[in-house]
Amino acid sequence: MERERAQLSQQKLQTAVSIGATILGAGLRHVGTRYTSRANDVSLPAYTVLDASLGWRWSPQAVLRLHLRNLGDRLYASSAYTDGQALLGKPRSADLVLDYRFN
Repeated sequence: MERERAQLSQQKLQTAVSIGATILGAGLRHVGTRYTSRANDVSLPAYTVLDASLGWRWSPQAVLRLHLRNLGDRLYASSAYTDGQALLGKPRSADLVLDYRFN
């Protein structure tokens, strides 16, 4: 009996809205079940994580943003080296970013 090859399923949905100088954003990332071997007998489970961001435009060239990733602090395997070794995805984290455009 021949096994079907797994197709990698990834979806990403993002949105952002500006209210005056404030920028609010949200994102949802989903990765479907993936097989870790050529025989398709071991798989990594699907996962979905929620991200958010809050930004402030203080000048036409500068935006300060706080990115929050994996808000639910979901434990998930992002990839695998072998059938028995998986890399865990990033836990809940925050990044403070300054975007500045030189004109």
